[in-house]
Amino acid sequence: MDYDRWDALLHHIFKQTQGDAWFRPQEDNLTSGVAIRVSDSPPEFRVFPYENLSLEPFEAAVKGLNPVPAVAVKIRSAAVHAALADLRDGEDSLYVDVNTRIQVLDTMLSLPHADTEQCAAFIRDERVLIVWSASIDAIIPICQDFDDRLIKHLWRSRPAVAATSSSFSSAPNSIVGHAGDAGSLSGHSLVSSVRRHSQLPSAPAASTSDPEKALTDSVTSSGPRTKTKRTWWGKKVTVIIDDTPPKRKTALYAPVYNGLAAAMAAVFMGNGVKILLWEWYLD
Repeated sequence: MDYDRWDALLHHIFKQTQGDAWFRPQEDNLTSGVAIRVSDSPPEFRVFPYENLSLEPFEAAVKGLNPVPAVAVKIRSAAVHAALADLRDGEDSLYVDVNTRIQVLDTMLSLPHADTEQCAAFIRDERVLIVWSASIDAIIPICQDFDDRLIKHLWRSRPAVAATSSSFSSAPNSIVGHAGDAGSLSGHSLVSSVRRHSQLPSAPAASTSDPEKALTDSVTSSGPRTKTKRTWWGKKVTVIIDDTPPKRKTALYAPVYNGLAAAMAAVFMGNGVKILLWEWYLD
């Protein structure tokens, strides 16, 4: 089979938007797919996977949209399936967040009557999400954005599970009782086992004290440090290393500098006053 640029785009879009393609429904006539418009008059679409009869209703429904999109993607993933499973009968929309509402249609035949401004619609009976766009460049970011919003919606709306202390206390016994069967470990027992085995031993009492004091005590108890040197005639001499810092000598330079500066300032000020008085006397 000879491929062209449309086939390359179909394969790329399918690969980027069908990350959950491993998820297969029980019905054999439901599948994911991508439809891309290859001709404008009349509108003609090429659908991938090729020669799949179950995608013919999807292609016909996309052709019925007004305006006709450039590309449409049929997504059947675990996130879409879980989001539709939480819907009650009769609901015609799903709020994935406060700013995003996705319309819900009963069948694929209702897709031509969908609100095209939303660029997406859930199909209730097939439990799929149809995403379309007038630009081929925008379809992949749109699908990824919808997928992220669905995951966040499912995470926010998850049921609260209260972790009781009794479940954690009974976990070690369940691990011991089922040590030979790895598949029988429950989530609580596994978490409890990990926490139980990952507990750090208690720190020694010395670590809670002052580290500098501990270091000083260890040095003092071991005695003064010594160092062996050789004299110029080769004799070994052991000397004691004095670890005490040298005392800083008091230098009285600042008072001398300050006194000289004050004296010079007084001389210059007196000389200036003398000049002023002499000038006044001469005038």
